[in-house]
Amino acid sequence: MRRLIIRPLVLTLTFLTGLFITFIFTSAGDGFLARPFDEPSENIPALCLSDCSESSACCPQTPAQEAEEAAVYSALVEQMSTIDRANLLVVQDRTVNAYSFPHAALEDDPVDRLFEALQLDFPFAEQETITSFRTNNEQSWPITKPFLFRTKSRLISQQEIERFSPSKPGIWWEAFYRDYRGAAGFLMLSKVGFNREMNQALVYRAFACGDTCGFGSYVFLVKKGGVWRIKSVSEPWVS
Repeated sequence: MRRLIIRPLVLTLTFLTGLFITFIFTSAGDGFLARPFDEPSENIPALCLSDCSESSACCPQTPAQEAEEAAVYSALVEQMSTIDRANLLVVQDRTVNAYSFPHAALEDDPVDRLFEALQLDFPFAEQETITSFRTNNEQSWPITKPFLFRTKSRLISQQEIERFSPSKPGIWWEAFYRDYRGAAGFLMLSKVGFNREMNQALVYRAFACGDTCGFGSYVFLVKKGGVWRIKSVSEPWVS
């Protein structure tokens, strides 16, 4: 388990706010039903692209945008540290929505303040990129459509995550690492916001790896020469 750092009470509370607002833990559970991703024909393990088909009016993505979103997710995974990726990458099976983002949790006027903060964090981002990011994350979406990257991966459902018991968190993590052998934790992703030219992207990711282990970050990427690369990261919580 990485980044286990003993920090002052304020940092611990910051971590708990970021993590527990991302998902709700309701009751303890004794195991997990692991679901592997579909294997593509090239024998490369598949992650998944979020599916907006439930309500296209709320998530107006074109096929081109969906393809670019897949490429952004792949870039995020490929540029993660090998420690975080470990031998198995576990990903939450629904995207994180804007109302669960850390900045939103800490402000009286959550969503508006959040996006004002993002404009300050990423002054080089076009307004359309920020607006698209907000629109695409009005709600959570299932992660269903496969795309490729070279890391063995599995999904973890919201129901599995909700088995976490606040009174006995360590027991949950023991069960997680027992059932997801080779994992370093699990990854949560938002949907991606793009500019019109689709050469800028903004996404939120969070990684949980223990009771006081994890981070959440907004990631700004640019596309040059057909390749998405991380340009800037704003990390509102870490432990």
